[in-house]
Amino acid sequence: MTASKDQVSDGGTTRQRARLSVKAGRRAGMTLDVTVTSGGLLAIGGLVAAILMSTAVLVGVAGMASRSRGSA
Repeated sequence: MTASKDQVSDGGTTRQRARLSVKAGRRAGMTLDVTVTSGGLLAIGGLVAAILMSTAVLVGVAGMASRSRGSA
């Protein structure tokens, strides 16, 4: 597995760039290239936060539903 990252600045916009290469055996392999701006990183962070908060709510509701079924 090989990973590298760098920063590229063009005209005031800073981009974060990352590359990940994974090989499994002799025949299977994958390379992933990602380039993200600071606004994109903020959007990704917001999406992850929303997913984590909604998961916590779903787990809480499921727990309440199973407790109400068990006591009836």
